[in-house]
Amino acid sequence: MSLVENYAAARKERLIRLGAPQPKPVVRAKPIPVKPQAIDAGWEGMWFYDLLQGFREPRLVVPVREIQEAVCRHYGISALDLISQRHNRKISRARQVGIYLCRLYTPHSYAEIGRRFGHRDHSTALYSVEKIERLLGSDLKLACDVNTLRRVLA
Repeated sequence: MSLVENYAAARKERLIRLGAPQPKPVVRAKPIPVKPQAIDAGWEGMWFYDLLQGFREPRLVVPVREIQEAVCRHYGISALDLISQRHNRKISRARQVGIYLCRLYTPHSYAEIGRRFGHRDHSTALYSVEKIERLLGSDLKLACDVNTLRRVLA
């Protein structure tokens, strides 16, 4: 027996003599057999579903400039207002809707969309998209505006 094994055995004997509770043996769980599923069984909502299946329908891609022009016409503002640094509510809401639509209809990243809307940061674009998604459920006028713009762009 090695020195380490002798020490461990002596320690265990001492603990037994002193009445210390003994550790319970480790019980190994039996593996649960996994039944293979068909690839379509509940996978549609997963982020990688399109990678497994391939794209079933091509995503409609609309140029950012066209989205900006449609938003400007709908809200009655100029293109300069849309990319300006102004924080007026009407202009800000139009800009947020434009960024939201760009995220839907273009493959661009948040950073690229932010640059196209007046050199804004990616976090501003992300906030705009999240805010419009949140408001779509509660603001009927905004939902009508977005649906109108989607019909114009499609």
